[in-house]
Amino acid sequence: MHFSLTVLLTLTLSAIALPALAGFDWDNVIDVYPNVRWGISELRDERPSPSRPVRLNLIKANVTGIVDGDTIEATTVQQEDIVVQLACLDAPEMSQEPWGQRAKERLAALLTVGERVFLRIVDTDGAGRKVAEIYRGYHHIGIKMVDSGHAVVYTEYLDSCPITRDRYVQAEVEAKQKRIGFWSQDNPVMPWDYRQQ
Repeated sequence: MHFSLTVLLTLTLSAIALPALAGFDWDNVIDVYPNVRWGISELRDERPSPSRPVRLNLIKANVTGIVDGDTIEATTVQQEDIVVQLACLDAPEMSQEPWGQRAKERLAALLTVGERVFLRIVDTDGAGRKVAEIYRGYHHIGIKMVDSGHAVVYTEYLDSCPITRDRYVQAEVEAKQKRIGFWSQDNPVMPWDYRQQ
C-alpha cells in the first residue's frame, strides 16, 4: 500500500512539475487532454493516449468588436490585435437584407465585447484574417450560429474542422427542417453566390 501511494504521488508531482520545467505557459497555448482540463464536449471523440497527446492550440483572446455575422475583432493575450473569420461557416453579407444584420446581431448576442474566448486557428485567409473556431466556455460559437439559422455550413472549407464537422452538418440539417432564420426563405441565396452577383 505504501509503495502504491509513493508511486501515485511521484507520478502526480511529475505531471505538475514537468510542464513548468519545460516552460509550458497555460496563458498562451492550451495543450491538454480536453476532457480533463476543459471538458469541451465536441472534442471528446479525440481520445488522447500517452503516445498521442491531443494538441488543441486554443489561443486565449478578448473580443473587441463584432464586424458582421461571421467576423470578429479580438486581442490575444500577447496583445496582438487580430480579425477573426469563423471557420467552416459563412454568414449572409450585411447587404443581404435583413439576414446579414440579423446574423451580426446574433453573433453579438453570443459574444460580448470584452469577453474572453478561445480560438482554434485553422488558417490565415488572403485578407490576413485568422480563420478559427471560437469557443466561449463550453459553447462552440460557430455551431450555435448554424444551429440558429444565422449562418450556413461552408462545405468547401469543412475539412478545416475535422472534429466538429458532423456537428456543423447536423446543426444545419435541423435548422433547415425547422425553417428558422436564413432557412425561413423559400429560395435562400447562399452568401458565396450572393458575393458573385
